[in-house]
Amino acid sequence: MFTRAESTLSSKPTSATALVVLARRSLGFVLPLIILVFVAYALLGPHMPFQVLKHPGVDWRQFINNMYFPQEGIFGVTLWVVSTVVFHFVLFGVVAQRMGLGQFFVDNAMILAGRYTGGPAKVSVVSSAFFGTISGSSIANTVSTGSLTIPNMKRLGYAPAERGGGGAGHRLAVPA
Repeated sequence: MFTRAESTLSSKPTSATALVVLARRSLGFVLPLIILVFVAYALLGPHMPFQVLKHPGVDWRQFINNMYFPQEGIFGVTLWVVSTVVFHFVLFGVVAQRMGLGQFFVDNAMILAGRYTGGPAKVSVVSSAFFGTISGSSIANTVSTGSLTIPNMKRLGYAPAERGGGGAGHRLAVPA
């Protein structure tokens, strides 16, 4: 699982080490580098070379305690928002998709915009706007209409940036 250089970080890889290694493997070097810089800054604050960067610092136990356990930590408001708000929007998008609501919006958008130049892109924006009027959620919108329009645009040869931008119609219409 770990390369030789990664296994020398510690004799027994911790979950924090594994998380940094997994972030590096999936996202490249930038995100783990940012994480390590800020963790180092938090832990090594009293030893910073410039006075403007110095702070009292924290020990490892206090750092972990502040990052995970208070209301502002990872298991606080962040987890609450993901588990309540975001989850329900994704669930709504999946249920709407299974019921055929996404295809309904795509079909109506095809009637309105399908015959014009750039039809699939316009259909994507219009169907996204239709669905955005009832959901107001980017995630639910992508799950319901994007899963239908993006493959169609890919099949017709649109570039990835154009395919991704086609689902921006939900920002054109506010939830009703």
